[in-house]
Amino acid sequence: STATQAGAIAKQDMLDVFGKTSLKPGQYLWRDDAGSGDPRVVIGLGDQSVFDEGASWTFARLPWPAFWQVMWNFEGNMVLYYLLLRGWLTFGDSEVGIRSLSVLVGIATLAPVYLLGARLFSRRAGVLAAAFLAVHAFHIQFSQEARSYALATLLLALSTWLFVIAVQSQKRSPLVIVGYVLTGALACYSHLLSVLVLMAQWLWLLTAYGW
Repeated sequence: STATQAGAIAKQDMLDVFGKTSLKPGQYLWRDDAGSGDPRVVIGLGDQSVFDEGASWTFARLPWPAFWQVMWNFEGNMVLYYLLLRGWLTFGDSEVGIRSLSVLVGIATLAPVYLLGARLFSRRAGVLAAAFLAVHAFHIQFSQEARSYALATLLLALSTWLFVIAVQSQKRSPLVIVGYVLTGALACYSHLLSVLVLMAQWLWLLTAYGW
């Protein structure tokens, strides 16, 4: 089909651009898709994480039929992030522009972390938790990468906060339950390893209540 052919071409194009090169670590490849001499994206091929960011950029720019074909056959693990990035690229696809989505998501994660700490302990604990996260090296790193890790962290923080509310509340709100299910599902569509956090929540529930 046309979509299959487009997906195969897109995959090969990504390999040609990001994999087949004689550049050594520390050197860079400049993409110039329009042939205008204006480099739109700089990719350091010596850094694996930047290679992955290049893959994110490539997938997000595919035509819709090819995009869904690639997601189904090759890269469904981060499909939610790629969908958000497609929309985000309408504002520009510079290196800073691509990564800024994760930056905003990383900043937004501070809110549910504060709420979780305040709910479990105190407002002071919530402030300290958010402050520690804000200066955490891994959080800063992943919040600057054009990958889904920051998004998965945000959704899992929201999921855990809603989980705690549901467990502690005597009268469970349907909105809280729906929100918990929704954030958990979206987290799994952001990164499949999110299911491990959800399993830990359910395991605690089983052991705490003896189910």
